[in-house]
Amino acid sequence: MSESILDILGPTVEDLGGAPAGWVDRLERYADLVRERNQAVNLVSRRSADRFVEGQLLPCLAVLRLVRPGTPVRVLDVGTGGGLPGIPLKILRPETRVDLVDATRKKVDFVREAIETLGLGGAVAHWGRIEDPPPSLRERAPFELWVSRAVGEDARLDRARREWCPDAEVWVFCPPGTGEFDFGAPGRSPVTALRKLSG
Repeated sequence: MSESILDILGPTVEDLGGAPAGWVDRLERYADLVRERNQAVNLVSRRSADRFVEGQLLPCLAVLRLVRPGTPVRVLDVGTGGGLPGIPLKILRPETRVDLVDATRKKVDFVREAIETLGLGGAVAHWGRIEDPPPSLRERAPFELWVSRAVGEDARLDRARREWCPDAEVWVFCPPGTGEFDFGAPGRSPVTALRKLSG
């Protein structure tokens, strides 16, 4: 599996400024954790679990376009599910402070387990809704950047940002051709895009 992650993600990671030593092993362990727990907790669809590297990890690398290496940005991953894109971001940009929030307790429990297993200091998972954030999340504000793979949540995200984190930029994942920029592996068709909502 190391070769698969390196082959599929390596050119993109290198193209976007590289990553710290050990990133392949950490992403491999994370992928293993998702596959192991996905039977009990619906972290990703079964089809997505079978193609986790290409279908889930590669699209998440789009956030590297927003966070340059060596920049200590405070990022909030809204509707993180099983930790996407927050956990890959923290592995590849360890200087970034990443908070991850989701409304499903079992998913947050998994994300906490993954953070601990992978030794991702500075990453914190929160259980709650973005429009009514738990105190633990409010205490970590402000954030410079919100990212979300939640489809169709634009109005809710923008309303929440205006209410309690008005200076944050909000970026959402969307189909290729519908955002500020398309994203994919170098020399291949785009797999996702990012669209800026506000900030």
